[in-house]
Amino acid sequence: MVKGIHEPLISEALFYEVQRIITTKRKVNAKKDDLKATFFLRGFLVCPLCGRKLSGSFSRGSTKRYPYYHCRGRCKTRVNALFLNECYQRKLQQLVLSNGAIDLFKSILEDWNTGILKAEYLQNRNLVKRKLIEQQSILSKARKLFVVDVLKPDDYNELKREYLVNSKCLKRELNDINVKLRDIDKQNQLGSRSFVNILQVFSSLDTADRKHLVSLIPPLKVDFQTGDISLDLHSGLSKILLTKRQAKKQWI
Repeated sequence: MVKGIHEPLISEALFYEVQRIITTKRKVNAKKDDLKATFFLRGFLVCPLCGRKLSGSFSRGSTKRYPYYHCRGRCKTRVNALFLNECYQRKLQQLVLSNGAIDLFKSILEDWNTGILKAEYLQNRNLVKRKLIEQQSILSKARKLFVVDVLKPDDYNELKREYLVNSKCLKRELNDINVKLRDIDKQNQLGSRSFVNILQVFSSLDTADRKHLVSLIPPLKVDFQTGDISLDLHSGLSKILLTKRQAKKQWI
């Protein structure tokens, strides 16, 4: 680090105080995010001994931390959080869409007219690609003019900065279009007659989506020793979600 000779905008003490506050806030937020991601079943598990809702926290071992769902006070209930999370996820992934739900979703997709929407996205993607090629061509020409001393360094650098900004925006737009096209392809796959394992992606969801899904399909009965879990499907969800065994009978 080199001490500047210009007059400082703020004092050195204020600078380090701000850095301390920012760093502390980041550590606190990171800790909260870690807790939420690990204990997504917290608030939905009931203690088998006293009937209270279980909390969750890390227990520090000699080399690393271990996550547990546990009760409060003198109650000794405690179970490995990773084990219970895995049991819930396996149970959730046994659910598939019912035959009627697949037909319904297929009709909804047809109403949305995904074919026209996909064609529009493809047209926009081609347009963005052409713009990217144009930007690359402009920079290439500017580079040649710069090499032969026709273009001044300042003008070349300005053109290069504009190219970088424009290209970044166009690449971001191209990525957004590709994501939308992939989503349409996934939606169209719902029309197949095979089982639609819509809950297989649970592990890839962000923390907020996991919590929301658990609130829709909470654990009903839990054996904390074996990990056997039954799910609470309300009347609406029970009409569109079946276990794989039920779904096989439906298709026979």
